[in-house]
Amino acid sequence: DGNRLIKFEYSGIFIEILERIGTTPLPPYITSRASDPSRYQTVYAKHLGSAAAPTAGLHFTDELIKRLEEKGVIIPYGDDAYNNQDLAENIYLHIINNAKKYVKITTPYVLIDNQLFEALVFAVNRGVEVSIIVPSVPDHFVTFCMGRIFIKQLIDMGVKVYEYKRGFIHAKTFVSDDRFATIGSVNLDYRSLFHHFECGALLYEKPCIEDIKNDFSEMIENDCKEFTQESYKSFPLVNRMIGRIFKVFAPLM
Repeated sequence: DGNRLIKFEYSGIFIEILERIGTTPLPPYITSRASDPSRYQTVYAKHLGSAAAPTAGLHFTDELIKRLEEKGVIIPYGDDAYNNQDLAENIYLHIINNAKKYVKITTPYVLIDNQLFEALVFAVNRGVEVSIIVPSVPDHFVTFCMGRIFIKQLIDMGVKVYEYKRGFIHAKTFVSDDRFATIGSVNLDYRSLFHHFECGALLYEKPCIEDIKNDFSEMIENDCKEFTQESYKSFPLVNRMIGRIFKVFAPLM
């Protein structure tokens, strides 16, 4: 009938990630069959002939099959205020909580909830190198002041924070242990994580993860300066006061 089963090499971790971040049930054209009960599964999807594609809603072309058999997995995702899943935050937490060596982050804003704060601190406490690149100049003055208060708390707990000196950095990236990365529109603030319509892509063991890591390292070396306790003390007192006063409104920003 033109149907055949396609094996996904990395589908075990694919299924595990989807389950951990709370994704809705898998589509009916994907089924799982245990190959290693201790951790991994192997997923098979039907390769549908052209006659079956209109009714099935999915058609695996030869080109798509070739791409699926390449190393690694890319999982696109979207999040919004109405899905009751906090999907974007769960992906960030998954990367942080599973890191063993390093987590490198770029974000234009740092207005995080207790769950993300504690995850970052716990990662540092278990020996993970946590580094964050943030802008050195504001695009929103009050948000910038509030962010410096959060950053002060993070560096107090051992997180390394660097200011990008060549303008305003608007990238939102996570990369960890040469295995996981995510790139998208999700800032480290309440509006992105809980209120806005956002999207991104989660990468697992894709070759481009090394490029993301190298880009981060080059920025640290050439374009950034570490934000230290002295940096915070040099931040104008009135700006610090504004940050502390408005920090109570962080869930709205």
